[in-house]
Amino acid sequence: MNFVFLDVAIGLATIFFLVATFCAGVQEVMAGYLNLRGKTLWEGIQSILIAGDMKLGDTAAKSVVSSSDPGNRIAQDMLMHPLIRGQVPDKFGIRDLFHWLFGSRQPTADSGDTKPSYLQAATFAVTLLDTIRKTYRNADASPTNLHQAIDNMPDSELKKTLLSFVDKAGGDMEKTQQAIESWFDEAMTRVSGWYKRRTQALLFLIGLTVAVIFNIDSIQIFKQLWREPTVREMVIRQADNITNPAVTQYSSLSGMEQAEKSLKLLNALPPALPLGWPAAAWSETPPVEKASWSWLCDALLLLAGWLITASAATMGAPFWFELISKLLPLRSSGKPAGDAKPKADAAATATVARALPPASPERLALNDYEAIFLDDDQLRRIKRQLERALNISLSLTPGLDPATRQAIRAVQKQHGLPETGYLDAALLHTLIS
Repeated sequence: MNFVFLDVAIGLATIFFLVATFCAGVQEVMAGYLNLRGKTLWEGIQSILIAGDMKLGDTAAKSVVSSSDPGNRIAQDMLMHPLIRGQVPDKFGIRDLFHWLFGSRQPTADSGDTKPSYLQAATFAVTLLDTIRKTYRNADASPTNLHQAIDNMPDSELKKTLLSFVDKAGGDMEKTQQAIESWFDEAMTRVSGWYKRRTQALLFLIGLTVAVIFNIDSIQIFKQLWREPTVREMVIRQADNITNPAVTQYSSLSGMEQAEKSLKLLNALPPALPLGWPAAAWSETPPVEKASWSWLCDALLLLAGWLITASAATMGAPFWFELISKLLPLRSSGKPAGDAKPKADAAATATVARALPPASPERLALNDYEAIFLDDDQLRRIKRQLERALNISLSLTPGLDPATRQAIRAVQKQHGLPETGYLDAALLHTLIS
């Protein structure tokens, strides 16, 4: 069964998946380079040590916290504790490289941001108790137990909290440490929410930037997918490959590799899609006279298209991947996804078989677009189209031999395309048209 609206939905979900994957890769690189996890983690630790469970981002509360506040002092001392510093990764940047080359430092964990990106509850509890005992010793230098060290602290909310833990534990060190670990785990649950909200905002900004730079206008893309069945079919073929784990395998890639792979697949989209500059609203040929209000409407629609793309990026690649996986079986069978599972499995098996063809010399010589999007039957049909276009005879064996490459160059020359000798979306669209 053929449902245009379903095809358009799959096409949009495919593009949103690639954009979301690219943005997530960029966000992961930024988070690693700027140590956003470590900064958020340590801000959460400070929030429970300083001024009695101060809320994240509460500027008014921060402004009244003195540098002599016990929680502030303990937080700084904990950051220098060997158990904490031992978990800080060596972020060896360009500046550190120059310092190392000229002998002013060695490549140790002192490099870059000194905040760990992950901390176990037990490590936090042991570090906190050890820091309190060392920081608030008895004035006469006599041995200091935990209760004495807490009593030596200036009055603060942190002191009250720690004393309550010790009293409830009846002075038992193990129970006190367990209470502090539970306190830390509860705080980290909120920190996870903070970090998620922050990354969502960052993803939106990255998505909007990507949408503007590459002019990924969701409204114009929707219109083109609705009007052009050929474009829809080409995008849906890419959706088939995206849902094939043998082709994508995004989960095993680093942030930079995810961004590179998704950008590569975005570039492989049909050239008829309105991606890139100039924007469709300002690229009519011949130019069309428009009223001033019409230009304003076009600009607002363009902005709306960018905002839709940015919002789609914040929903995350897993959401769009799952949506594509559910819509493709509906398209192939016209039945609910649960009823179509056997057919979907068969289709997935066939897709894997196409994606992993025999390693013949001709097949190994294919470029990425040819290997991913064209199976042997399609390559034979393309050869027949080349024969009709040039009035020649070609071998119809799988793969693309030198004679076929020469024929591709001839067709590319006829249509003013780069004479690469390789098939791409632009040439395939030309042959189909």
